[in-house]
Amino acid sequence: MIDINALKKGIYDILDITAITDLVTGIYHKKAPQGTPYPYILYWIVTGSNRDTFGSWGDDVLVQIDVFCKDKDKAGDAVSGGTHCGVISEAVTEAMDEADISANGYSNIFCQRQGPPRDLFEEDVEVYHHVLEYRVILGKAKV
Repeated sequence: MIDINALKKGIYDILDITAITDLVTGIYHKKAPQGTPYPYILYWIVTGSNRDTFGSWGDDVLVQIDVFCKDKDKAGDAVSGGTHCGVISEAVTEAMDEADISANGYSNIFCQRQGPPRDLFEEDVEVYHHVLEYRVILGKAKV
C-alpha cells in the first residue's frame, strides 16, 4: 500500500513550482491556515483504492485541487477574481496534466484531469473557486 504522506508530498512537489508560486500566497493540504490571504491553493485526496496483481501493487486515487481567489492578486493589485482563478488554474493544469508523480517506490502510470475545472463563486464571502480533479494511478513491482 502506498504511503499517503509520500503521495501528498509528491503532489505538493508538482505544484510547488515558480509558475504557480508566483501567482499564489500558498499551497496547502486540505486547509489553509486561518487568515491566509487570497489567492491560494488547497489539494487533497478525495478517494482511493488499491489493487494487487500477480506482479505489482497499485493505487488509484482521485486528487482534488481547489483554487481560491478574491479581487486582488498575490501582490495586492486589483484583479478580476474569476479571471485570476482561471490564470492560476491554467498554471496548475500545465503542471499536473500527465505529471510524473512518485511516492515511496511507486511510480506514475497515469495522471489525467477529469473534465474541465468547475467554476464556482461563494457569495457569502465573495470568493471565486475553481475545482480541478485528477485521476492518479501509481504502481510498484512486487519483489
